[in-house]
Amino acid sequence: MTARTFICVLLSACLAALLLAGSPPRASSSRVAPAPKSLDGPPGIGVIDATGLFRHVGAYPPLALVWQVDGRVEQVVGVYPHPGLADRVVAATRTGLFLSDDAGATWQALAEAAADRVGVIRRVAFNPEVPDTFFLATDHKGVWVTTDGGKTFKQVGTKQAGMASNDTADVVYFPGDRRYQTLLVAHGDAAAGISLSHDEGRSWRVVAPDYCVRRIVGGHSGDRELMTVGAKKSAPDIQSIYYCPSFDDYWLELVRDIIPTDVGISVLVRSGEGASEQIWRGSCAFVATADQGLCRLNQTGGRRVGPDKIDSFASVGVTWGPTADSQVLYAYEPRKLGFLASTDNWGTYAPAGTGLYTGPFVKEGACVRASANGTVFYAAVNDRLYVGRRAPAPIQVKSAMVLPAIVTFESEGYHAAMDGLREELRTFANQRFAAREAKRVVTRARDIKAFLSDTEFTVTAQVACEGGPPASVTVDLSRIGGSGLTPMYDNGESGDGAAGDGVYGTTFRLDPRRLKKDTHDLRRQWPGPTGLTVTAAAPDGKLAGAVAVFSIFDHPESFFLMQKGQPFAVKGEPWTKSWGGYQPHDISGYYALTFWIKTDAAEAEDVTVQLRDAPPFSLGTTTPPVSILKEGFVDGGKIVSDWRLVTIPLARLLKETPQFERGGLGSVILSGEGKTTGSYWVNDIRFHISPEDVKAYIGAATK
Repeated sequence: MTARTFICVLLSACLAALLLAGSPPRASSSRVAPAPKSLDGPPGIGVIDATGLFRHVGAYPPLALVWQVDGRVEQVVGVYPHPGLADRVVAATRTGLFLSDDAGATWQALAEAAADRVGVIRRVAFNPEVPDTFFLATDHKGVWVTTDGGKTFKQVGTKQAGMASNDTADVVYFPGDRRYQTLLVAHGDAAAGISLSHDEGRSWRVVAPDYCVRRIVGGHSGDRELMTVGAKKSAPDIQSIYYCPSFDDYWLELVRDIIPTDVGISVLVRSGEGASEQIWRGSCAFVATADQGLCRLNQTGGRRVGPDKIDSFASVGVTWGPTADSQVLYAYEPRKLGFLASTDNWGTYAPAGTGLYTGPFVKEGACVRASANGTVFYAAVNDRLYVGRRAPAPIQVKSAMVLPAIVTFESEGYHAAMDGLREELRTFANQRFAAREAKRVVTRARDIKAFLSDTEFTVTAQVACEGGPPASVTVDLSRIGGSGLTPMYDNGESGDGAAGDGVYGTTFRLDPRRLKKDTHDLRRQWPGPTGLTVTAAAPDGKLAGAVAVFSIFDHPESFFLMQKGQPFAVKGEPWTKSWGGYQPHDISGYYALTFWIKTDAAEAEDVTVQLRDAPPFSLGTTTPPVSILKEGFVDGGKIVSDWRLVTIPLARLLKETPQFERGGLGSVILSGEGKTTGSYWVNDIRFHISPEDVKAYIGAATK
């Protein structure tokens, strides 16, 4: 080996070792936890706890709000903050829609969403990954969508297009579809059933025709379970709350004969004992009712919480507290108690604001909502818009945000690339031609680098401190691989704007090798909104905090259902083979199915392909057989003794079975008439996310 080749090999190995050294273990609950310890930095803010996670232990003041009427927006019927952008909120009025991108400091009327054009808006559903896309459920005029932040709106859901009715009560993205292409629409008393679209409104069908649904509640990104509020078609006067493992399958009645008014989901999760009873991966659900006060729900039913003698609440919700380790539960009882807040799941509670309407007359539909990080609250009461902001304090974090606020990541592809690099390194030392193998190692390392973000992210926070600048401002980046006490600066050089303007900032780059995802963590796991705590410390040691929301989404990726299969014999009679697993796969929005096939039979016959879903309770659906030779899906048009690739668009496989549960693929079935004798081989059954992935897959296979 020449010196140049040796250097190439050495550099390649060093690069690979560097990548491997930063690779985190996958989530595990069995690692040995270190004892709690303090960190260098401002005292009293946080410690490393017994599980090895950074925790905020400082004392923060309780939530206190000052509410004011915003007279610029009139005849308000609903208010909808964006789930990931803290400063974005839309207000629905009897005349149309208003949008604010500065937490209500200014409002813009969206002319294309005027009520005389789209109808009165009953609900808004934001695409969590694409900030400028959101859907409107309207009264009498179906569902509308904007993809440009409200500049234009297009009608995408009507009865003529397949929905149950043009009258809509709710629209939500189905969180189990991590591509966010599946929409669910409820119609209240106007029509039975839920209108379902797997393609963002281009086509519709009706599911759950035995129920009149008023509200659909989903969990976090990746959660397949739903909770619905409605009544059986056969007993329309008896409302209930249902737990739905599948929206087109058996529904479990959690609470019967109740009048729900609102639903909130916890931002913190439970782990260990009791977690499996929760509706969504440890997340609790809280319901406000008009006849049974506040209730806490899980899969086994519900129990009353909060005030004992108050039966009617207009609204309930959950948001982050001053840190991402804490949450605030809030509710609105407009006649006596007003706005209440709790930090212990309604074990205790207290009034938390002044200026919000309290009195005997309240129109139906009054509600309170928190911004994505809980720094601003909004209320729609008696046609008025109220805005609640934190009460003045000696030290205060008025706002906190991350820019860009949303990032996508392909974790399975990253881990597969890491596994490939490990395998190359394992065999590297035994190869005869080191220079040639070094190129393979470098190629693998470059594949991994494609997953490493070159984007620079900035955390900023507006801090007010009486008597001068704060002693310190820090942000907890421990969940994304940084320090729990990362300093922030107001020097004009840290993404903070001008020096001395009270806005503090710091920058970071997201490295998937250092992302923390631990089963001990009570904070919600990504994918989805992740809370980064900003803490300001006054010179006298008093603390203030706020959460900057950083949404990390784990994109669905192409996957192998089966790779190396065993040959099977055909002996002159019909045959069927199926491949699948114990865990159903979500193929919502996927593009195509491919697999490799060959045979040693003297005269190959046609083979048909079917898919079967695996709903939790019902028998499931099997798609009609598709002939791979007759319809020309085999490369070269024949099944021969050499491997041939079969490519079938999923649109063709699912064409005649719209009821197929795309979120619960169970198996792929191949069959034949068995007129010949011989053996077949089938390898690499793969579902592709896009046409581009199919092209890349074919290109890699032909090299």
